[in-house]
Amino acid sequence: MMKGILKRSPSFDEQFASKFANISNNHHPIKMNSIKPLGVVKKKIIRFNDSVYVGEATTDYDRRPSQEPTELDEENKADVRKVLKAYKEDQEMTRLLMRFNQKMNHLC
Repeated sequence: MMKGILKRSPSFDEQFASKFANISNNHHPIKMNSIKPLGVVKKKIIRFNDSVYVGEATTDYDRRPSQEPTELDEENKADVRKVLKAYKEDQEMTRLLMRFNQKMNHLC
């Protein structure tokens, strides 16, 4: 009977820690001090679903144009209704076909 040395494979946390140690080490060409954010980091109040969060945002992200919600005109509302009606009919047809297949399989 042969006896061997069993080596435990490192866990994900250990692998991540060793990679992070290599990055922050002086031997690595990229030093952690050389990485700077793209814009000036500042506190920003974020409102989402009537909840208020205080987060950090860079000035680069503040340059995005704000998108105001647009109202659907009557023509677009009619198109949406047609699509929803077709979807419901398709769902109903799919349900009927599933029942038919179950009954046919039951009879065989």
